[in-house]
Amino acid sequence: TSIIKRLLEGRNAVIPKREERTIGVDIYNWDPKNDGNPDRDHIDTSIKIEDKLVERTNGDVDIKFSLWDFAGQHVYHATHELFFSPRALYILVWDMGINNSETHKRKRHSECSQGAFKLSYDSSDDEEDPLDNDESKQADRALERDIDEKVQFWVDCIQSSAPGAAILPVASFDDYFDDVMGWGVTEAKRRCGIMRDRLLKHEEKRVQGLQERLEAYERGHRANSEAALRLRKLLCPFCRPKLIFGSDGSVVRVSGAKYTGFDRLSEKLVNIATGRDLAGWDYPIFRGHVGARIPRMRLEVRDVVREMRDRFKVVEWGFFIKTLREKGLHNVEDVSDALHFLTNIGELSYFGDVIKDFGSSSKTTSRNTSIKEEAEDVDDDDSVDSMPRCPDPEQALRESSRSLVPEDEDYDDEEAYVFPMDRMASDQAADEDRSVSMTASMSTASVESLASGLSQFIFLNPRWLVAAVACILRH
Repeated sequence: TSIIKRLLEGRNAVIPKREERTIGVDIYNWDPKNDGNPDRDHIDTSIKIEDKLVERTNGDVDIKFSLWDFAGQHVYHATHELFFSPRALYILVWDMGINNSETHKRKRHSECSQGAFKLSYDSSDDEEDPLDNDESKQADRALERDIDEKVQFWVDCIQSSAPGAAILPVASFDDYFDDVMGWGVTEAKRRCGIMRDRLLKHEEKRVQGLQERLEAYERGHRANSEAALRLRKLLCPFCRPKLIFGSDGSVVRVSGAKYTGFDRLSEKLVNIATGRDLAGWDYPIFRGHVGARIPRMRLEVRDVVREMRDRFKVVEWGFFIKTLREKGLHNVEDVSDALHFLTNIGELSYFGDVIKDFGSSSKTTSRNTSIKEEAEDVDDDDSVDSMPRCPDPEQALRESSRSLVPEDEDYDDEEAYVFPMDRMASDQAADEDRSVSMTASMSTASVESLASGLSQFIFLNPRWLVAAVACILRH
């Protein structure tokens, strides 16, 4: 919350007190070009627009953000998945273990009694202190547990609901290492390095485990079984979480109290969103979403939503479809796709499935969760629907777009494909990572049940839904 306040208001931000912590989810709008922070004037916020669309725009089009602040308290963990979107950039804020006293290495007795810069010489200083070394190891183990609970946990939750999402870890409380703890910037960098290495090692082990199970199926002459196909889909690079670090492997560090590091963080966010920072990929992470043309149907549905928002906060699916038909919008499949796109950009909240069969006029609101016996060897934390062997990620998106999205009569750009809402994420969200441990009382199954029950409604005002969920959790 402090980071968002600093992004929005800069040096003049009022840092919230502990009792003012986030309840559920808070939503903010951020326009980096016009946020009034002169220390960020050098950041290029313009969006790289597809060539055939440049002539239709009047000057530069600048990036804008919808910031969703998720509370970190355990009681809210289960409901956060309702608001996760595959077309979002996730910022995981870690306090570098500052608020966990077990990660603090206790000062040696000699330093406490005489100070770090003592005048007397003790020959024992030349020898390694076994007790000091043991305390260091204990502190580092506590730090690793802190990373697992506060960072890796959220990586798994995001991967469960939005497979292949972009995730940017950010370290906070940077000022404590000099001003309060006296450890120096070296210790802050060391802790960030441990966090980065641990996240990457966890992902490496996860991929290795999937590959070993796939090889076992191939050795057993079951390479084309349903489980093997599902494993190949999981191994597709596009389906793995995109952990973002600096070009040198560094982690962005900020201090909400001292207002340091926010120029770098702002530039990082803008460059990732606009495609100037590829984050190690061969193409922009949000290609096909940021800077691409929006199909006419999506804009028409958006206009209807904004008109209805003045009268309603939530509407039933049938009433919504009837209203659209009165305005000449009859294609239910296109409406479903538009609703998911508008959910992606924070315009509304909708929990129904994307229509999988675009030749059918019926709306799919349920999912077959039965799994064949041969799929039992695949861990639940990486299970998804079956799909043939995954080709190159970009090509997979292009082929998916050709087969699922009806062509817009006015859309003549053959190379700029509209990536529908994205079916890949929709298909995987309900199945992948079911075994992520939930510390809140509501389980993953109950969250899916809740989402299924909500699928017959369109929440025109996401803030109202957020407030309602927060009210339920408080009571």
